[in-house]
Amino acid sequence: MKILNKFSYFINLLIYIIIMAIVLTIINLFLNINQIINKIIILVSLNIYILIQNIKLGKRITNKAYIKGLKQGTLTVIFLYILSLITFTFKLTMNRIIYYIITIVICILGHIIGINKKDLNN
Repeated sequence: MKILNKFSYFINLLIYIIIMAIVLTIINLFLNINQIINKIIILVSLNIYILIQNIKLGKRITNKAYIKGLKQGTLTVIFLYILSLITFTFKLTMNRIIYYIITIVICILGHIIGINKKDLNN
């Protein structure tokens, strides 16, 4: 059970990615959205989700939020890269590198916001 608690962030991220893929597939089926708009929707929604999750994680820590955010961001990028390897979309382009850097920065910001929003009475 302890192992599931450690990996719950990544399990939730995987579930979110699967749900977003299904929703975008249904939207594309009926509306036929441009591929660029599709990528923007994926970028924004995934990073908002990651930000919210890292704010929750940041509320649990006591110090050095930027280091913990950097660790979490690096692990998230590795997780996303492994998913792209599994789905055979593993071209490492400049766009993907920028996307991974944005994800790491979002994780760091989430931890910093979380540690600042923490209730100091508890």
